[in-house]
Amino acid sequence: MVGCVRKMIGHNMAETAPQYTLHEALSVALSVAQRALTAVAGLERRIAALEATALRDADVWKPEKDFKANDLTTYRGGLWRAKAPNTNVRPGTSNAWRLMHKTEDGGRGDHRR
Repeated sequence: MVGCVRKMIGHNMAETAPQYTLHEALSVALSVAQRALTAVAGLERRIAALEATALRDADVWKPEKDFKANDLTTYRGGLWRAKAPNTNVRPGTSNAWRLMHKTEDGGRGDHRR
């Protein structure tokens, strides 16, 4: 591969490439690695923040189910979002839930008017 590159640029790369001591090369590699780790840590924080607020489909509401904040469930024709973790709290009976959408037919599946 190096030979191909040398032919493409038309000269000996060793003549123009900077020469580094092992200590200098390791120092540069360590600096690059530290910057990469810092960047990755920042991205991990952003991903965690986004995932903490992501909406999740929790299927149909059941009293025995444990719901986490931002879980979405359906109950009596409504789409509900859990505002707080809860179990056995019926949507619409407390501040733990927020109604996101209600069907016109009350969930009966009859969409005719």
